[in-house]
Amino acid sequence: MSSEKYVDDPSQESHPMSEKAEGRETSIYRNNESSQKRARQLRCWKITTIIFIVISIILLVSVIVLATVFKGGSASVANPSTGAVRVDPNADKMKRACASSRKITDKKLLQSEKLFGGITPDESSAVVEYMLQQSSLRLKRSNMSKLDDNYIFSIEDVLPSKPDVLKWLDGRTQLVPERKARVVLFMGETRSIREFLVSPVPNPQRHEELLPNKLSWQARPVCNTVEHPLMSKYIVEQLEAIADVFLPSFAKDCSKVADCVYMNVAPRVAIDSTDRHVIAWFFISPFKMIDYYLYALPFYIVIRTPSNSVNFEIAKVYYNGRTFNSLADLKDEYHKNTNIRYKHPNLDAHSLGFGSPQRVLLGNTIDQKRRPPVQYHPDGPRMAVSGSAVEWLGWSFNIHPRTVTGIQLFNVQYKKERIAYELSMQDILVLYSGGAPDDYFKSYFDNGWSIGAASTPLVRGVDCPQDAVYMNSNTYIVGKDQGVSINDSICIFEHRNSIPLHRHYSSSFLDGSYRYAFSMPDSVLIVRQILTLWNYDYIFDYEFHQNGVIELKVSSTGYVAVTTNLDGSTNSHGYVINDGWKATANLHQHIFNFRLDLDIDGINNNFKTIDISKTTPTKHDFSGAKTWSQIIMQESVIDNEQDAAIRYDFSRPKLYVMYDNKTSKQRGYRIQSNNFHNPVLSDSSPLLAGGASWTKYQLAVTKFNESETTTASAFVQGDPFNPAINFDDFIENNDKLTNEDLVAWVTVGLHHIPTYEDLPVTSTPGKTLSVVLAPFNYFERDPAIHSRDAAVFWHEVIQKPDGILYQNDTCLVPNVKPSVYP
Repeated sequence: MSSEKYVDDPSQESHPMSEKAEGRETSIYRNNESSQKRARQLRCWKITTIIFIVISIILLVSVIVLATVFKGGSASVANPSTGAVRVDPNADKMKRACASSRKITDKKLLQSEKLFGGITPDESSAVVEYMLQQSSLRLKRSNMSKLDDNYIFSIEDVLPSKPDVLKWLDGRTQLVPERKARVVLFMGETRSIREFLVSPVPNPQRHEELLPNKLSWQARPVCNTVEHPLMSKYIVEQLEAIADVFLPSFAKDCSKVADCVYMNVAPRVAIDSTDRHVIAWFFISPFKMIDYYLYALPFYIVIRTPSNSVNFEIAKVYYNGRTFNSLADLKDEYHKNTNIRYKHPNLDAHSLGFGSPQRVLLGNTIDQKRRPPVQYHPDGPRMAVSGSAVEWLGWSFNIHPRTVTGIQLFNVQYKKERIAYELSMQDILVLYSGGAPDDYFKSYFDNGWSIGAASTPLVRGVDCPQDAVYMNSNTYIVGKDQGVSINDSICIFEHRNSIPLHRHYSSSFLDGSYRYAFSMPDSVLIVRQILTLWNYDYIFDYEFHQNGVIELKVSSTGYVAVTTNLDGSTNSHGYVINDGWKATANLHQHIFNFRLDLDIDGINNNFKTIDISKTTPTKHDFSGAKTWSQIIMQESVIDNEQDAAIRYDFSRPKLYVMYDNKTSKQRGYRIQSNNFHNPVLSDSSPLLAGGASWTKYQLAVTKFNESETTTASAFVQGDPFNPAINFDDFIENNDKLTNEDLVAWVTVGLHHIPTYEDLPVTSTPGKTLSVVLAPFNYFERDPAIHSRDAAVFWHEVIQKPDGILYQNDTCLVPNVKPSVYP
């Protein structure tokens, strides 16, 4: 028998002494096993710790690499086949060459930020408090004023004189020119308008009155927070008195006039300037419809304000195609003659909200589940913005928000040379056509509503790119006695246009072999402001190209204005665009005036035209018996203002150039537009003889004068016959233009015949106008040729010509040859 014991065998019996010895052995075994277990656990913890440290180091290195990439270090490039990421060793050099520092480098540009930045709300408040302290003016705060009180209507900053500013900008003095503010007072006590210059800003200490004052009391704008509410209240009270006529005709489901009707009032062109006439017109607006613009009513009231009074009077009433001398006459005739009564169209599901974007979005749409493309800056923005100062790829300028006209650009330089002292839009005139009284006299000088104050916040990612730089603009609000800041009302961004700036593909005509390809995208800098003037929105762009070209653009959008067409048919004034409501959108014109104060290689400039004509057909040695004609150019120097008031001949091409005469090269800039306004009004029109005289000229060049800095006035709308500013006065003295500081005034426009496609709001394609400032022998060559954006691809056997810089490694394209023609 074997003495070997099998512990696992329960059938085996054990001896007591054996069990005791075995117990000691088992205890030793268990202790050894516990020690071994602890050792194994310790080894596992050590291995885990080492792994954790290694992973942490890897993650730390990765973070450092990624941070370096995003801060301007080496770029990472993904391998599409493996997904691995490698570091491009050449990316640092390329990134340094292509990305700007984002900081303004021109110290003078930074210093001019406050000079051109516009008046701030705090500065406006300081001016208000200063003026209220002048007891002799007997001013009241506008929110406590009535029409027969004296109060502040507007405040805007006045820049120092151009010679003083240039003296400081060019370093000929260290003294920063003094800023001032123009303050307009409505003096209800004396029925007059007075203007003062208050200085200095921001700490007013003195004031002086501007004389002579050509402003008529009748020319004052209606749309201010003192008079407009009073006039609106008066009109509603008058309509409530004839509610038994008005509500059944236009708002049969309403109990009060104000509940279902929207009203608008504005000065209109009248026969003379003796009394101010305001036409109020009305729109049905149940449920406060957002598209009420499209539901005009055949009802107008002419309100007269006598020159020696602040009271309102009803002069005429227009109802359903008939004119009455008073509301009482209308009421009497309404109850006597049922045939004159207006039959209110039913606002059915099709007609109601016809122009509402909300309704349109609920309709059938194209299946577009993917979002539109978005531009981005691969190396960060290339522009630098500090307050009002902007710098981008050689361009620099200051943005100045102005309450009356909108933004102005000052001290526009390219590669340290001043191209323009000022670029700005001056005024907008909209002329309507129609048979109803309102349409017959509907002429909007939009400065009457203070264009700059009509600036609206921009929608990020829609109106401008999400990553644009957004700025606020400041304006003064009557009724609050303070300045306000309109948030995000200006944007600045770089944009890549769809058409290349340059492009050529060179190949042999003999064998088709490829030689080289050259192309450059047209990346531009855009400064944008959008102004909303009741129904219309205007998008203003200042666009800077890398080849030295500047474009001033304006695009029209928003709601069209309509009238009720009683017979529901198209007529000579426009097309019906809502059959249910019988609404006609009338033919109208949009006319814009721009000021271009160019300084070409200094302020002593000249103006010339280049006519393009054809020669008389003649024979040539190579032509045999046949005769040939060709086009030729002929320069003409224009040396006086009256000859420089251009009425463009649309049948004959011509170039206009402002130039410097220091050298035979005659460095210059061409002023061009394919959208010159083609006027249809005759010179005998009261408008063209008065406040709209600037519309007669597509281009006019005048000698710079501190008293002729704008064609814009908030008071022309109220009295265009004796306007505060008449452009004809600018050229009447016929100043000489030889080697002088010159200013160009350019007028562009379009005729708009609205159609169904203008609903819900009119679109911008085909409604964009532009003025182009293009170098004309100004540079030695196209300055954009040196841009890093340019791409040149060479065939390997072609040698580069000596002395000319060609870019092979660029920021935008890989260094590979493009495909060749088959």
